[in-house]
Amino acid sequence: MHLHKFITFLATSVFLGGCSLSPVFEASIDSLKYSFSDKSLQFTPQQIDSLPKPSMAGRLSPDSAEALLYGYQEKDGRYWYSSSSEYLVTNHARLIRSSGLQYNLLHSSLSNDALQSPELLAGKTFTQSWTIDVEPGHWYGVQVNSKLVPVGLQDVDGYASPLFLVNEQITIPMMNWEGLNQFWFDPDSHNIVMSKQFIHPDYPFITTRIIKPFKDEARQ
Repeated sequence: MHLHKFITFLATSVFLGGCSLSPVFEASIDSLKYSFSDKSLQFTPQQIDSLPKPSMAGRLSPDSAEALLYGYQEKDGRYWYSSSSEYLVTNHARLIRSSGLQYNLLHSSLSNDALQSPELLAGKTFTQSWTIDVEPGHWYGVQVNSKLVPVGLQDVDGYASPLFLVNEQITIPMMNWEGLNQFWFDPDSHNIVMSKQFIHPDYPFITTRIIKPFKDEARQ
């Protein structure tokens, strides 16, 4: 999606309080291009700082790189919208629902997600299970088994300081499938700023990257 199209999309939205970029979010155009290969969103730090709402970049399919604008918060999570009618719902950065994609996550039963535990960044490994509903394919009540494994600090293109990587080994026995989700944390705020997540075994992973954080989640 071109920058001018996204700015037009932003202009139709209700303005919320913004925040200044913290050091971990200061990224060059080149590094943003690197993150999404040839499907890139071109933002300077100044353009990001002027965005009226918290925003994230998302690679929703192999053929697209979308800018997603925060819409609203409900009890189950945050709603993020693209200008192409897709939306994602996240709970502490984990994808829990999607709409408008070729394959969609309709429901997740996960609660008390270990991804939110501060012990994770201290090196503790967690296992957990939950069920999901996905379409197409009429897969309902499918059990997902997860093992969260802390990896440690690593340099990431586009970020001024190292991020803390956590790998999540996923198995779905009913679909005879295994995959790997990845979450990169700002080690100071303990917020997830980038992720790679699967929502369906037959759909490529979705990459999300916070462009502009919420005011209370920005590094001080």
